[in-house]
Amino acid sequence: MNEITNIISVLFVAILCAFSTLQAQDSIRTPYFPYQSGDFWVNEIYIAGQYETDERIDIISDSAAPNGDYVFTVSSDRGQPEELIYNFKIDSTNNIYSDLWYDKGDWLKIFDFSKNVGETWILEQDSLTPSLVQYELAEVMLEYKSKIFGDSTTVKEVRYARTDNNSTSTQEGYGRFYVWWSEKFGMLEKRSLELPGIEPVLKGARIGNTIYGDTTANLPPVSIEPEPSVNPPQSFQLSNYPNPFNSTTNIVIKTETPGKFSLAVYDIVGSKVTEIFNNKAFVSGRHTIPWQAGNLATGIYFVRLSSRGGVQVQTITYLK
Repeated sequence: MNEITNIISVLFVAILCAFSTLQAQDSIRTPYFPYQSGDFWVNEIYIAGQYETDERIDIISDSAAPNGDYVFTVSSDRGQPEELIYNFKIDSTNNIYSDLWYDKGDWLKIFDFSKNVGETWILEQDSLTPSLVQYELAEVMLEYKSKIFGDSTTVKEVRYARTDNNSTSTQEGYGRFYVWWSEKFGMLEKRSLELPGIEPVLKGARIGNTIYGDTTANLPPVSIEPEPSVNPPQSFQLSNYPNPFNSTTNIVIKTETPGKFSLAVYDIVGSKVTEIFNNKAFVSGRHTIPWQAGNLATGIYFVRLSSRGGVQVQTITYLK
């Protein structure tokens, strides 16, 4: 009888330990950075609006610091950590830090969990001279619900800028970039305001045992691959206004030479949601095409304009 009791006790302790381990693991899946050791995500990399390659980022370890922070060590299959890859740290209040956000090598708070729309925080303070102090500042510009990889999640749009005042809006400073942070999937997109600008866009992820989106790396998506050029490049520009928009946006095409163009809209995972026109002839000049998002879900989309002279991609944000 004592032997059976001892076996039951051992089994109970083992189950309790396993449950505690699962609880500990789940407890470090932080909102806006839901990754742990063994997880990974895949980004599509754009430079100056043009697709370049894919990048897979692996969490190779996570560890608890004595002060309660969790530190995550990462690796990239591109082998260029100075460009895009950072180690991360999460503090006890769910703030996210990076050690190479501005290639500084210091921990900078790149996401403040407590901040709401219109609120700012300081990443770094630089004393250039005794009388000149500048700040790397972040501001939450928008917060909205969106469907990413079929799941509903909260998204925060954050603008990063260099400013001369630690309490001003980032709109008054020198813009660095925008980042869209998803509560369930982490960083969705980083759009540079500095040319040429390296811009990652989330393509897929493995979080725990679940696969989201497309986790195949280094396969250029057809949606943004430039078409072969058989004629001299045409000079044209793509833009839109307003952006973000809540029903209709105006897509603007400026071309210096006549030509035939195709215009389509893609979602954040590269699927075409609509083709506005295909191989349509335009004379030189400025052309405005109103476009209604209709029943599309709130979120980030890409407008792709292509001709034999090349491709341009414009990121747009739809808010219902």
